[in-house]
Amino acid sequence: MLQGIKDLSWNSMKAFLTKRGMIQDILNFDVKDVSSATIDNVKKMFSKKAKSFEKSNISRVSIAAAPLAAWVSANIEYANILTTIKPLETELNGMKKGLDEYRAILLSCEYTMKEINDKVHDLKLKFSSKLKEAEGLKLQLESAKTRSESAVSLINQLHGTCTSIPGF
Repeated sequence: MLQGIKDLSWNSMKAFLTKRGMIQDILNFDVKDVSSATIDNVKKMFSKKAKSFEKSNISRVSIAAAPLAAWVSANIEYANILTTIKPLETELNGMKKGLDEYRAILLSCEYTMKEINDKVHDLKLKFSSKLKEAEGLKLQLESAKTRSESAVSLINQLHGTCTSIPGF
């Protein structure tokens, strides 16, 4: 049934077991490709004919069928596990997508932060340059103020000397 065979008679099973490429088909089998309806049908058959799948019973009929029965049983268990974890995988995929989105946002923010840091660095350099320029202007202003005060003082002294001279 897992391999898509609908005829489950013993003759059909013997033909399956002797089919060329049967081992390769089993090795390449993936239970994820089997419909849930088929899995449910296999489970029902397993429940209905549980004794037929016991190793001691099946080995009496066919040595080759016993490992196949174990393989079918293992695939059904695996399908049950897949059904159980499917919601978790869906949630994980959603979280991975969210993580990828947040990583993209983080990358964008890091890029923006670098641009801002570069601008801040440039502005600090300009500020430092302007501050030095302002300090130079302050010194020039103080020098000009000192000269101006000296000039005013000289003018006042000249004015004072001129008033003491008759005729001025």
